[in-house]
Amino acid sequence: MSPQRTSRAAFSLIEVTLALGIAAFCLLTVFGLLPIGLSSTQNAAEQTAVSGIVTAISADLHGTPILSSTGATTSQFSIKIPSVSESGDATNSNSGTLNSTYQTTLFFTQDGAPIGTPNTNATTAGGVPRYRATITITADQTLAPLATGPFTLYKAWIFITWPALADPMANKFPTNFSGSYEIVTALNLRHS
Repeated sequence: MSPQRTSRAAFSLIEVTLALGIAAFCLLTVFGLLPIGLSSTQNAAEQTAVSGIVTAISADLHGTPILSSTGATTSQFSIKIPSVSESGDATNSNSGTLNSTYQTTLFFTQDGAPIGTPNTNATTAGGVPRYRATITITADQTLAPLATGPFTLYKAWIFITWPALADPMANKFPTNFSGSYEIVTALNLRHS
């Protein structure tokens, strides 16, 4: 009598090779997408930090008390809000009314903490700045009917750029940034 052989089910060498090829292709695709995912995560973290900075600046501007004849300064970031009668005003050629503009530059760390005082250069701010905030405030009597009487309407343009050290000079408008975030808000402030 001859011994009986039992047949066993197994994968052939061709099937194993095809499975390994498919697995390698999938892994290469996943590893290829990894840098894109990391970049997206970093961008999301940047946008989150910057939106917190913009919210803090906007809240500081909106929390400004009543304007005096010389304007006002915000309490948290010491941002100057000009009065419409300040010297250096430009006359609007269309209406003959006065416009007043003031620009402030602030620097912030990676976690959104302010560094230095307004209009201090990034290299002398006393830390490693990551974000640069350029706040331009314009008092324009032509913006709305509310600009007359006891109120003045202001337009505040908040422009955040990073990295801050790409444009370290506070008195120059940023041009060498890799990321930016901007918002425009209106302030309707009462005169004293």
